[in-house]
Amino acid sequence: MVNRERGGEQFTPRILTGGTGEPAEATGLLLITGTDWPDESSEALLELVPEDWVIEAGGGRSLDKARRPRLPRGLRVDRFGTVTDDGVSVAFFDTLHFCPSCKTSYESTAQSEFSRVASLGTEGRASAVSVLSQTVVRTLREVSDLDAEARKFLAFSDNRQDASLQAGHFNDFVLVGLVRSTLYQAVLRQHHSRPDEPLTDDDLGRRVVGCLKVEISDYARNPEVDYAARKKVDKALRESVAYRVWADLRRGWRIAMPNLEQTGQLLLTYASLAEFANDEHKWADAGLPLADAEPDTRQLIMQTLLDEMRRHICIESAYLTEERYEDIKRASQEWLRAPWALTDEQGVYAATCYAGARPKATPGAGGDLYLSGLGQYGRWLRRPARFPLHPHPVTVQDADTIIAILLKKMATVGLLATVEERHRGIGYRIQAGMIEWRVGDGERRAPDPLRSNTAQGRVNPYFRRFYAETATGLAGLEAREHTAQVSPENRHDREQRFSNAELPVLYCSPTMELGVDIKSLNVVGMRNVPPTPANYAQRSGRAGRSGQPAVVLTYCATGNAHDNYYFGRSQDMVAGAVAPPRLELGNQDLVRAHVHAIWLVLIGLDLKASMTELLEVELPGQPLRDEVTSKIDNTSAAARTVGAVRAVLLATPEVTSAPWWRPDWIDATITDAPHRFQQALQRWRGLYTEAQGELDAANEVLKVIGASEPAKRRARGQISEARAALDLLKGDIDEVNQGDFYTYRYFASEGFLPGYSFPRLPLAAFIPAERKTRNGQGDYVQRPRFLAISEFGPGAFIYHEGARYEVNRVSLPARDDGTGVNLTEIERCEACGYLNEGNGPTGYEECEHCHSSTLLKMSSMMKLLAVKTRRRDRINADEEERQRAGHEIVTAIRFEPHGERSSELKSTLYDDEGHLLAELSYGDTA
Repeated sequence: MVNRERGGEQFTPRILTGGTGEPAEATGLLLITGTDWPDESSEALLELVPEDWVIEAGGGRSLDKARRPRLPRGLRVDRFGTVTDDGVSVAFFDTLHFCPSCKTSYESTAQSEFSRVASLGTEGRASAVSVLSQTVVRTLREVSDLDAEARKFLAFSDNRQDASLQAGHFNDFVLVGLVRSTLYQAVLRQHHSRPDEPLTDDDLGRRVVGCLKVEISDYARNPEVDYAARKKVDKALRESVAYRVWADLRRGWRIAMPNLEQTGQLLLTYASLAEFANDEHKWADAGLPLADAEPDTRQLIMQTLLDEMRRHICIESAYLTEERYEDIKRASQEWLRAPWALTDEQGVYAATCYAGARPKATPGAGGDLYLSGLGQYGRWLRRPARFPLHPHPVTVQDADTIIAILLKKMATVGLLATVEERHRGIGYRIQAGMIEWRVGDGERRAPDPLRSNTAQGRVNPYFRRFYAETATGLAGLEAREHTAQVSPENRHDREQRFSNAELPVLYCSPTMELGVDIKSLNVVGMRNVPPTPANYAQRSGRAGRSGQPAVVLTYCATGNAHDNYYFGRSQDMVAGAVAPPRLELGNQDLVRAHVHAIWLVLIGLDLKASMTELLEVELPGQPLRDEVTSKIDNTSAAARTVGAVRAVLLATPEVTSAPWWRPDWIDATITDAPHRFQQALQRWRGLYTEAQGELDAANEVLKVIGASEPAKRRARGQISEARAALDLLKGDIDEVNQGDFYTYRYFASEGFLPGYSFPRLPLAAFIPAERKTRNGQGDYVQRPRFLAISEFGPGAFIYHEGARYEVNRVSLPARDDGTGVNLTEIERCEACGYLNEGNGPTGYEECEHCHSSTLLKMSSMMKLLAVKTRRRDRINADEEERQRAGHEIVTAIRFEPHGERSSELKSTLYDDEGHLLAELSYGDTA
C-alpha cells in the first residue's frame, strides 16, 4: 500500500486507513511483478484479468473496453520508490478492481479498501489483542494449581474510547466464535449420527443450542430461575441463537473473521436441487439454452443463483422479519444477560430478489437484490462455455430471460417463495426449509464463482482450528471497560467482579494504574506502548504483587511511530528512568485555582453537592441564590483572603519570579474571583438551558392535535433524553459526589479550583441509554478540549459501553441577550500560526506576534459547548481502530497577555560554533 507523490514520481509506504499529515496526490497499491506489466493489447494480459473481463468474438479474445480504465499502470521503480527507467517492474493499482493472483473481481464501488486487501496481511490491533486476551484467560483456567481469583487478565489502553472499543470487540469476537463453533458442532454431530440427513430449519436452533457448552449463569439475567421462568429463559436463548445463525449468513457480515463457509467447515445445499435439474419434463418449455442444457449445467447455474440470493439474505424465514426480531429482542433483554441479549436497534431482515435492473429512486429497494444480464450474475452467465451444448454466445437479453425463467421455475417447485409488493412487481426469496446445513471437510472454502475464479480457495488455518476446537471453550468469557467515563456504580461493580475473577477480562485506561484493590493478578497486557517508563512501571507493577512470577504483554502495532520506536528499544521503556512528579508553580492558572480555594474557605461558602443548591434554576438565566451572592460579595472576607494568600505565595520564589507576577496580582485575583466564579457556571447554565428548551419544545409537539405519529415518537424520545440530562445536571442520581456535575468536581474541571485528576475545561457529549434506568437515561461523557475537538466533531463516532454513538447535534452557544447564536470572528496568521482575536469589522492589519500581513480571516466561528449523540450499532469484531470523522483541524496559538507584558518567554539555541540553530518561544500551559 503506497502513496504516490511528487507529481507521480515517488511512491512511499502507507498504512491502511491510517496516516496523518499532508494528503498524498494519490493512494493505491503497488505490486512487484518481476516482469513488465503487459500492454492492453497483449495476450498475456488476458491471463491476468478475471474471465468476465475477456470478450470472445470473431474467433478471438480481447479485453472488455469498459474495463480498460480499471487496469493498473506498469512502471519501474528503484528501491527507494522513485520511478526510473531501469528499476524493478511494478504495477500500480489506484483501486484494486481485481486480484491478479486469484482473479477475484471487486465490482462494488461501495466495498471498502480494507475488505479488499485485509487478507493480504493487514494488521489489526483490536483483533490481535482479543486473540491474546482469550488465549491468556483460557491458559490460566487450565492451570490446576492457580487460585481461582488469579485467572483473569488486565489490559491497559491510553485512550478511554480505545478501551471501550476493545471490550466491545472482544465480546463480539467471543460471541461470534461461540455461535459458529456450536453450529459446526451441530452439523458435525448430525453427520456422525445420520450422514445422509442434513440439518434443516425445522430444529436448527434447538440442535445448535444443544451443542452450546454454557452454564445458566453465563446467559440468564437471573441464574436462580426455575419452573415456567426457566422455560422462558431457555426459549429466549434458543431464539436468540437461531436468529444469530441466520443473520450470520449475510455476505461481508464479518470481514476480520471468516465464516464457516470460508473455512470450509460448512456446506449449504438446497433440497432436491439435483433432482429438479435432472427432470427434463420440467425444463421442456424453458427455451434455449436451458431446455437442452446438461443437468449438471442447470444445477450449477441454480446453485450459484441460490447462493447469491442467500448471501444477500433473500430468505423467507420468520427469524428475518421485523416483527419476529422485535419479539426475540424483547424476550432476550427480559431474560438473558449480555452478550446473549440482542441489543442492536435494527436487526437483519430478509431482502427480496427481483429479475431485472435496479430501478432508480424506488423506496425501500436499497437492500434488495436485482439480477440482470448486466450484473455480476448476468456477466457470469454470459461467460464463454457456460452452456457447452449451446452454440451461440449468450447476450445480455438472453441472460435477462434466463434469470427470469430460473426464478419462476424454482418458485414453481417450491425452492423459492414469491413476494408481491405494491409497485414492486414479483420478488423471490429462498424457502428457509429448503436450505440444507452440512459439514465440510475444511480443506477448501465454499466457491464464489461470481467474484473469484479459484476453484479451491485457501482457508485460514487459525480460524478453522478456532471454530473446531478453541471457541467451544470461550463460554463465560466477558470483557468490560474501566475508565473515567464509566459510571461510578458500574466501575465499583466491575472492580469487585474482576477481583474475584467473575469478570475475567478488563480493559482500562490509566484509572487502574494504582489505588484499586484487584487481588491476585498474574498477567497484565498493554494495548499500546505506554507514553513513559513511569506509566509502564505502574501498569506492569499491577501483576505479581504477591511474589509470584508475572507475565507482561505489550502490543506494538506497525504504523505507529511510538510503538515502533520502543519495539526496537524495549530497554528504554522497561528500564527507563521514572521522572519524579512536580508541580509547575510558575503556571498562573494553577496558582490562581489555589487562591480561589483559599478564598472559598475564608468567605465561608460551602459548594454543597448539587448546582441546584447554588443557583435558582427555575428563574431565567439561573442566577445565584441570595445567600451565595452575599458571601462572594463580602469585602471584609476578601480582605482577610488577601493576607492569607500573601503569606503563602510570597514564600515561594518560583511564583514571584514568574513572568506574569506583579505586586498587585493577589489583590486583582481576589477582586476578580466573584466574576470568575460566575463565568465558571456558564457552561452548566448553557447545558441546563438547552436541555430545558428541548423538553419544552418536545412537550409542545405532544400538545399539537394534528402532529404525526413519527413526530410524537421523536418528541417522546427527546423528552426522555432531556429529562435524563436535567437529572444529571441537577445531581438527581446515585452517588452524586462521583458525577461530573458534582459541584467541587465541576469547578475543578472549569479550572476555578485545583483538579489534578479532572480534564480542564472539558466538552461534554450526551450518550442516550439503551433502556430506562432507575434514575433516567443516558450519561455525559467529558473530554479535554484538545481531544474533544476531533473526537466530538459532527458525524464522529463515540465508543461507550459496547456501542457506537454518532454525534448528530451540536449545542449552539447563545448570545447574552438570548436573541440567537453567538458567532465571532478571528484572524490566524498563516506565517506563524498566531491567533489574532477579532477586533471589530476591520480586524488586524498585521500579526501581533510576527507582524506578517498574511492573515486568514475566519468568520461565523462559534465555541463548541456540548454535543448530542444517537446510538448507531453494537461494536463488532470488524472494528480494528476507532473510526474517525475526516474533519480538518486548524491549530492556532495565542499567548495570554499580562497587562503590558506577554506571557511569552523567548530563547535562542546555538551550536558549539555559535551558529543560530533555533529560536524558541514558551508560553504558560493551558
